[in-house]
Amino acid sequence: MTSMMRFPSLAPVPDAVPDPSSRCMPVTLITGFLGAGKSSLINRMMHDAPNRRFGIIVNEFGEVPLESQIIQAQRGDIIEFSNGCMCCVARNDLMRAVRTLSRREDRFDHLIVEASGLSDPVPVAQSFLAEPDRFSVETVICVIDAENFLENREQFPVAQTQLAFADVALITKWSEKTAAAAAALDAAIKAVQPSIPIVRLAADTPLTLYLDDHRVQPDIPPGSARPIARAGHRAAVAHHVMPHCTVGSDRPVDAGRFRRFLEGLPAGLVRGKGVVFFGGKDGRRYKAILQIVGARRDLDAARWRKGETRRTDLLFIGDGIDAEDVHRRFENCVVAQTPSRSGAV
Repeated sequence: MTSMMRFPSLAPVPDAVPDPSSRCMPVTLITGFLGAGKSSLINRMMHDAPNRRFGIIVNEFGEVPLESQIIQAQRGDIIEFSNGCMCCVARNDLMRAVRTLSRREDRFDHLIVEASGLSDPVPVAQSFLAEPDRFSVETVICVIDAENFLENREQFPVAQTQLAFADVALITKWSEKTAAAAAALDAAIKAVQPSIPIVRLAADTPLTLYLDDHRVQPDIPPGSARPIARAGHRAAVAHHVMPHCTVGSDRPVDAGRFRRFLEGLPAGLVRGKGVVFFGGKDGRRYKAILQIVGARRDLDAARWRKGETRRTDLLFIGDGIDAEDVHRRFENCVVAQTPSRSGAV
């Protein structure tokens, strides 16, 4: 397994903190297909804007709240929907989540909404656009996976829809692409939306620029002629219904057996992610964050948070998944508990 590429520490970029007395809450909507790097982008944005207090709403497929274990938000600053598609969430439920975040003693001053990789971003954005006296949709960001976008757009129409209504395309995983492949990717993006700004995400990319609409395209008045404004009241794009399953355990996992478990995952797997609790001293100090996108398998270490429960929780998404087989094979990775002196397990 390769190790996940880490973003280096960045010096904070001067950031225009929203006026706390303003009536409108700034909203940044982050969209993009499965595994494009949306959660990693949110972590970087929070790092780059330390003077802002973010409220975060994210989407999950399973019942296990994985994103709150990956996104480095403070406790209580993040809410997860578990129905797998935010564009299918009732608008009242979405607004209820915002109110829940707003009840915190320290009021947040910028809302980030991460739609799932299979979600149409238009209905999500329209929930906020419908209340212009309360919310200002500053930026719709589409995260593009340079390694997989060309294939994904052919198989999953929603990948093109996510791009078509974005204000900016941020390209991840592009450093390994050749010049010819990069040109083909740019052409594919422009074929969907000819005028969209394309930004190749690098270690020194000033992400605070993309939190505010007027700083993405400074020559265009905020809110004018934006793609999301041209969407009207169109129905959500019918998205691909993809099988998924979750596995988990509060017992440690054997590293060697887990590697073999990953090697045996079905070929139709599109996405996998989660947190792994390995055995040993290092496993007590560090959790392993698993990211699977297509054929790529990455593990990265991160310290367990103070008071965080040591356990493994994993989600797998893709065609051809046999949930019973995945559960059975995962159980073979779990280390059996050592009997106590009394004989109890």
